[in-house]
This record gives sequence, C-alpha cells and structure tokens, in this order.
Amino acid sequence: MLSWTYSNPLILEVKYEAIAGGEGMKCMADIFSFLGYSQDALPELLAIVRGVSIFRGGADCLGHVRDGRAKQWAQVFDERLKALFIGCFDDALIRLGYEVNHDW
Repeated sequence: MLSWTYSNPLILEVKYEAIAGGEGMKCMADIFSFLGYSQDALPELLAIVRGVSIFRGGADCLGHVRDGRAKQWAQVFDERLKALFIGCFDDALIRLGYEVNHDW
C-alpha cells in the first residue's frame, strides 16, 4: 500500500472505514457512480448492498472478515504480533493515515 500510485484517475481508492462508517451508503453510491452506473440505478444497487453488507447487518461474517468494525488490529494484535508487524512494516499505519504513532 505504501508503494501504490494514488494519483491514477482511472482508479478510485476507498478506505475500509469510509464504507464501514456512517457515510457508507453515500460512499457506495459514489463508487457506483464512478463505475458508470446511472443515478436511476443507484436505489436498486444500494438496496442490494444493504442486503449483503456486513456493515449493515445483512451478511453473515464468513471468511477472513470477523465483523464490520474498523481498526481491529488494535484489539487483535498482542504485543508480540504488534512488534512483528512494526518490524516488518515500520510506520505504514502512520504513513497511510490509520494511526498517529505506535501507541495503538
């Protein structure tokens, strides 16, 4: 993620927190608009999202997603795993705007 080129106008970058947060449906509407869907199609598309989204209570949490909460690393990483992560990725969470320091 640190080496990604964020300036490509053909790609819409969306943070997990934007979708999971209170503005998630607006964010999804923006994504569908970016993909070229008409405004008339948005209500049906958003209804589908509501029905299958873990953020809106629609889907069962299967696979690698535990639930819709953001920043789960702070609760899930024990001190050993946190040290390993920082050792491998240094200040990635800070540079990407997820944390302000290593005190998480």
